[in-house]
Amino acid sequence: MCIVIRKAEVKDCPGIFDLITELAIHEKHQDQMKISLEKFREDGFGDNTKFQCFVAECEENDTLRLIGYVIYFNTYSTWQGKCIHMEDIYVVPEYRSKGIGSKLIGSVCKVADLQNCGRVQFIVRDSNKSAMKFYKHQGAIDLTEVQEWHLFRLTSDAIEKVAAKYD
Repeated sequence: MCIVIRKAEVKDCPGIFDLITELAIHEKHQDQMKISLEKFREDGFGDNTKFQCFVAECEENDTLRLIGYVIYFNTYSTWQGKCIHMEDIYVVPEYRSKGIGSKLIGSVCKVADLQNCGRVQFIVRDSNKSAMKFYKHQGAIDLTEVQEWHLFRLTSDAIEKVAAKYD
């Protein structure tokens, strides 16, 4: 089996978008997926990119197939400086436990190392115990367990309400 990890190209957008949809369905949150393929393409490959992406591909029956991806972007910590946030990492079920996820994370960590980032961070659903075990095996720490950090979010409705208070 020949698996190649490479930087995503604009031609990969439909395939990555299909995998994102597959992930949303797998997590039973497809109703929260609001982005269009066109907006995704613009955000990742337009003039003002918002994220970077690596893909995993495999040759099947003389055809290249995308079997995984990792989306990440730069962020900043007032305590550590430059950081990377991994938004998604996904490998199709039939290719799991073959080292592909490790290679995708490794690709992001190489970028973080080259950029002298203080950390790579990501969020994992509490119900995804296998992913937590995988990340801990990679050397990640669970901040909820160790430092009692909690993640909060303002949705678009809440953003509008807060913003309206300060017009």
